[in-house]
Amino acid sequence: PKFRGRYLVQVFDNRDVDNKDFTNQRFTNSLKFAVSNAFLPSLDFNFYVNHTYSKRNSTIAKNENYYSLYQAEVLYKNPGFPFYFAFGRTYSLGSASAGNLNGGEFGYKFSENFKGGIYGGKESATENNKLLGDGNKFGTYLVYQKQNYNSTLSFNQKNVSGKVDEQFLTFQNFFSSNRKFSFNQSGDLYLKNNDESKIQLRRIFVSTNYTFLENWRFSANYNAYKNIKVDETSAIPDSLFNDRFSQTIGLRTSYNSAWKTDFAFGLVSRFSQGITHPVLGVNLDVNFRERLGMDFLRTSVNYYNSSVSNTVRTRISAEKTLFENFTTEVEFGNYFYSPTSGNSDFSLSAGGNFSYCFGRFYSDLSLEYDFGSTNYFQTVLAVGINF
Repeated sequence: PKFRGRYLVQVFDNRDVDNKDFTNQRFTNSLKFAVSNAFLPSLDFNFYVNHTYSKRNSTIAKNENYYSLYQAEVLYKNPGFPFYFAFGRTYSLGSASAGNLNGGEFGYKFSENFKGGIYGGKESATENNKLLGDGNKFGTYLVYQKQNYNSTLSFNQKNVSGKVDEQFLTFQNFFSSNRKFSFNQSGDLYLKNNDESKIQLRRIFVSTNYTFLENWRFSANYNAYKNIKVDETSAIPDSLFNDRFSQTIGLRTSYNSAWKTDFAFGLVSRFSQGITHPVLGVNLDVNFRERLGMDFLRTSVNYYNSSVSNTVRTRISAEKTLFENFTTEVEFGNYFYSPTSGNSDFSLSAGGNFSYCFGRFYSDLSLEYDFGSTNYFQTVLAVGINF
């Protein structure tokens, strides 16, 4: 049999230097591997083990929790047969809320470019090793793929305590043409949400990219999602929608020059129905390649304006591969927030990132220190090995 997998350890620590009682820590280690057997080449066995411990201690909220997650899955795929299937078991245990799921999927390939399938499973939620409730999930999907076009349509339903909790359609389309133009669209359409039998759009995302000539590129995107009210005291969590959309519109143009200097300019607007202070942002990025002995020098300026505040962010970073497989990056920046009423906030920040990759072993260390009113220090470490 053939084994392939990954073991990864991640450590996150964020703390306020001035307030010693504040800390936000998370430790995660995970093992994931797959087994392929020469005697059963159409079957794959996947296994996944994850353990996470987190701790937060502040004046706002204090918690300490952990959970372990175990997953096992069997996959069947055979190029000579039009059908495929998968079934598996997910089991979790810990102090934090986590879900157990038994389920499977069956699919059929109608033609070279068209396939569809059904899936379902039983889910249960636990907290402090006690069962909170259970439910069922099921759905069906259709996928069409041909050269540079991909389209997916799926129907999903979740039942809780014998009642329909939610039903929705998910749709996605992607198209690209000669590497000059691409279009990506996705969204969720609710058919039923608890006892509300009315069609509502939950989320939609649209983006386009177009490359002029060889080095000039333009992109635009629109992202909107429905705000959700949650009533955690009800027997079935009440996720009734209100009538407000949070929306973002972004425009960006970039130019990659032959003389090792790249420019990018963008506009972004964030606004929501019912909120009277929409945000308009402007950003400018200039990157220098192989200048001053560095591999990359990156600079950026971001400005955000609303009727109640102005915000300016700047950043400069330098990246250098010191020796083979070891890359370093240092960064300096500042943040200035000026409300129309109240006190302004100004802070400086410095950070660094150190990455090393040797064979199948890799590590990444990120450090960031903010000298502002929050005065925090953040460390992120990831160490892994592929086998």
